[in-house]
Amino acid sequence: MAITLDPIGPTLLALARRPLPGPTITGPSSLRPGDVAEFRLGVTGGPDAALHVLHVEVVDPAGNTVAPYSGNVIAPGGEASRILPVALNDPAGTWQFRVTDLLSGQSTTAALSVER
Repeated sequence: MAITLDPIGPTLLALARRPLPGPTITGPSSLRPGDVAEFRLGVTGGPDAALHVLHVEVVDPAGNTVAPYSGNVIAPGGEASRILPVALNDPAGTWQFRVTDLLSGQSTTAALSVER
């Protein structure tokens, strides 16, 4: 197997005896402006010894990443949570809540409807 390294950015390599689990998202599917929701994040297959870092990216209905709602979450044992406060002036529509496990590179997305 050939690996191409980026000439500038670091490359993270991991060896595992079995395929690494993918991330999971559990939380509400709809909210109203002013609501605060908790999303449970994890990796499939239950907790393991790895310290997972999950990257959360929240995307508004126009396709823009909302930086204050996005960022990295440390998930010891493969479990964590993320609070999402929906501001009163956030646009209505379908938002995307995307989680990527930085160790495995796998990601999953949940749709979130913000309704007025």
